[in-house]
Amino acid sequence: QKAEQMGATFVDLNMGCPVKNVVNLGAGAALLKEPLLAGAITRKVKQSISIPLTVKIRAGWSDEDKNALEISKILEEAGADLITVHARTKAQRFKGKADWNLIGEVKRRISIPSIGNGDIFSHEDIAKMLSETRCDGVMIARGALGNPWIFSPRRPAPLEIRDAILEHLDLHLSFYSMKPTALLTFRKHLVWYTKGFPNSAPFRLRIFQERSVVRILEMTERFFDEHSAEADTSSRCVNYDG
Repeated sequence: QKAEQMGATFVDLNMGCPVKNVVNLGAGAALLKEPLLAGAITRKVKQSISIPLTVKIRAGWSDEDKNALEISKILEEAGADLITVHARTKAQRFKGKADWNLIGEVKRRISIPSIGNGDIFSHEDIAKMLSETRCDGVMIARGALGNPWIFSPRRPAPLEIRDAILEHLDLHLSFYSMKPTALLTFRKHLVWYTKGFPNSAPFRLRIFQERSVVRILEMTERFFDEHSAEADTSSRCVNYDG
């Protein structure tokens, strides 16, 4: 009710979080083991608000206990307006492969909209999941870390990535009052942005040893300038046969 009063357009119940501290409280993915309780919570929240209610679940607690089909039906009957399925079990956490077939099965089982989640790491993956599962939409999580271009079919050039990092860092530092802490928390983003670039491991190692914003900016600009030059040289190469 407080969320609705503050202007939220919908409320989402996360019954898929696998983090130990959450599960130990009986929350998050622990509710996958208590389908009737999950339904009761959903029903009570739905009765308390006038905006849409969505629920996110996982495939199940473990491979031996995959109950997404059962629990999605219970949640629908309890009043959920939409269900998101992360097609991994709690035991998998974020490892292994997401079972997209399960997303399709849930879609066929319920009459409310369903969202697929899991193993979306490129723009092409979005269309593939929609095609294979017929779900109504796709939730993107880790795939967007360091790659906001996942929402577009266009691939960015190295200098465009550099500019995005600099803008992101500026926003990050302006948001957090504790500048030293803000710098430390931003370094993980540099890891994600540079993933897949040649020789990025030594760059990341140096970044994690640096405490100066100015130095990190200089190192980041130099890193992407070098890769931009390499990209330009590669694009001008001509292959000859014989």
